[in-house]
Amino acid sequence: MNPDNEFSPNKLYQQSGDGICSHFDNKSSIASTYTASAMLLTNGRIVAWGEESCGGAIPPEIAQLQDIVSLRSTGYAFAALRADRSVVAWGDDQYGGNLPPEIAKLHDIVSLSSTNCAFAALRANGSVVAWGDHTGHAYGGKLPAEIAELKDIISISSIHSISDSVCAAWWPDRDQFNCGDYDSHGSSGGYKTISTYNFTNDTFTALRANGRVVAWGKVPVPSDIGKLEDIISLSSINNIFIARRADLSVVTWPGYPIPPEIANWQDIIHLDVTIYAVAALRANGSVVAWGHQNYGGQVPPEIAALRDIVSLSATNGAFAALRTDRSVVAWGDPGSGGQVPPAIAIIKRYRQPIFIKEHIYSSTGRPQCGLLGYYQCPTRDC
Repeated sequence: MNPDNEFSPNKLYQQSGDGICSHFDNKSSIASTYTASAMLLTNGRIVAWGEESCGGAIPPEIAQLQDIVSLRSTGYAFAALRADRSVVAWGDDQYGGNLPPEIAKLHDIVSLSSTNCAFAALRANGSVVAWGDHTGHAYGGKLPAEIAELKDIISISSIHSISDSVCAAWWPDRDQFNCGDYDSHGSSGGYKTISTYNFTNDTFTALRANGRVVAWGKVPVPSDIGKLEDIISLSSINNIFIARRADLSVVTWPGYPIPPEIANWQDIIHLDVTIYAVAALRANGSVVAWGHQNYGGQVPPEIAALRDIVSLSATNGAFAALRTDRSVVAWGDPGSGGQVPPAIAIIKRYRQPIFIKEHIYSSTGRPQCGLLGYYQCPTRDC
């Protein structure tokens, strides 16, 4: 950032999650819809660019604000939390850009979260409000009555993966974006106490104090997981929910379930996903994967034999792992980062091997997903 707190693209570090891509340098943050981006400046103001109908043009009454403290996005709209704990929004009305009057008047919002099509906000009284979702119910923008009445929710979250000191290159990706092509509805009755909730794609999930999980939006909780009463934490990566049980084993849904031989392991410390595969880091420093082989679902034998891996990251088509000697190994689609270039493979100064999914634009102007990596710290001692 420059001394006048005006927009500058220098030293933007990256954060990504489903429906939101953010960049951080500990001074500013950026959130992106599919065709627009908005940046929160250090003086509490916001600037935006891109397609106006998807949030690229900030309404004058919001552009003049100087007390914005956080920024979120769906696929087509932005929402910002102010210092007075009120919320403002702009962009496509059907995807959260039009803040309902009953939410606009609130001044007790603690945090914001978002799916591809809707926003949710946690209030200081432990309740949650939601808006957006042009269907009215299918994509998480309308809370089931039982959840709307709760006053004991303590946290909401989304997928965050901050990388520090990123040097990066772009690769095109195959994904196209929409709000989904199917509609799934699950039962939402009998709630008593909810501790946390998260989202994947167009679904919100909630962890109850009794160790059970419920959901609203597109994807219901599978019946076998819905019966569990020993879940202690809940998170999501890309389009997969991850629940950790009291015995430290994990369960995931939807998409690629954990193979039976892996499901009972009690030493999985981290999971990451491509669009068609899942990889897990174990406490013994090894990695395993399952899913589509071309997208990282099969770990090469020479990598599977390693016992010194300390962190794991993914693009849409490949995985990368950092070893204790600070070197990096990768597997999956070579065009998505699954093959480490020789000049990079010999370097042992990496702090964190993190690939970032980001929205870029083709020559036709249509949104595509891009992949951002590599990850050396060239100007400081890592």
